[in-house]
Amino acid sequence: MSVKQKIASSAVAILIGVGLSTVAVQSASANTWDPYCSAHFYDNNQTLNPSNNKSMWCQVQGGIASDYGYTGPVNGIPGVNTYKALQRYLQANWGYTAGIDGVLGVNSYKAMQRAAVASGWVDGTAYTGPIDGTMAQRDWAAWAYHARSYIS
Repeated sequence: MSVKQKIASSAVAILIGVGLSTVAVQSASANTWDPYCSAHFYDNNQTLNPSNNKSMWCQVQGGIASDYGYTGPVNGIPGVNTYKALQRYLQANWGYTAGIDGVLGVNSYKAMQRAAVASGWVDGTAYTGPIDGTMAQRDWAAWAYHARSYIS
């Protein structure tokens, strides 16, 4: 085999390897989405029950959290790693100053409320709720709007 043939073969092998690794990354990422989140990712979720708003959590996991280090499944069921990534987002953008512990509490909720006030709508009107760290139904609805807006 000539030097030119060896170089050409090596280049082809590298390109195939890069192409396959790209496919593997895309496949691995695609495999982490459950059917519900795939089907409901772009739902308008403001009107759903805030305590178990699965499509909202799909949007948080597949949008906000994924951009802030979440690598788990996009299944609409939040857990510690979803919350840690959410806290990193809130810290970077909405004044969250407590620890990245994966537990949503008053400080996380205040930052979520700030985000909701900045971009939220509830029932067709601008959301202007209090920043008190207590998530009422309108707070959750406005946060759901924020999460939906993030992925648009």
